[in-house]
Amino acid sequence: MHFLFQIVNELAGDGRVSGAQFPGSTQPYGKEEKRITHYLSYRNASLFPFKDRMDVTIDWLTKETHPANLVFMYFEEPDSEGHQFGPNSPQVKAAIESLDSMVEYFLEKLKRLEILDEVNIVILSDHGMGEVKQKNHIKLEEMGIDPGLGYKRRGRSPLLQIWPDNQGILPKITTHEACLQMNYILITEVKQEQSTKHF
Repeated sequence: MHFLFQIVNELAGDGRVSGAQFPGSTQPYGKEEKRITHYLSYRNASLFPFKDRMDVTIDWLTKETHPANLVFMYFEEPDSEGHQFGPNSPQVKAAIESLDSMVEYFLEKLKRLEILDEVNIVILSDHGMGEVKQKNHIKLEEMGIDPGLGYKRRGRSPLLQIWPDNQGILPKITTHEACLQMNYILITEVKQEQSTKHF
């Protein structure tokens, strides 16, 4: 959705220029398949330290020709640490503290360039997180459902998908106490046709 804003910004004309380091930043638009003026693909951006990404944004904002008036940045933390270690983990706390220092760096740099009063900064989260209690962990191996019984696994936290090859294991999954207390998705293949069941 965000890339619609950056596209509309440039289509408005009047010297408006967009920049983005975000998933979808390189998405072309229109019949001519144009791209916004300044972009760094998210895949490439993720290789750069957060500080370097902020420096790129400041460069876009201060260019002599075609300075950006709208920029989107994305930082994959604390999301990555949250999915791996949980929202209340020391790793998430450390990631938040690191981001806090990066925001301070960004603000100080804008201040030194004497443009802080000209820049509106909006910080958003794309989602929150809730801790999964230990009692709600679903351990397939402890349920007697091991890969040898015939299923494929895809994904990781927060969504793990199961494709059973052997329909006989379905009752073991669907009647498990942990599954009955939470939402989950079970994908089955029947006669090479995929159907998705939501429980």
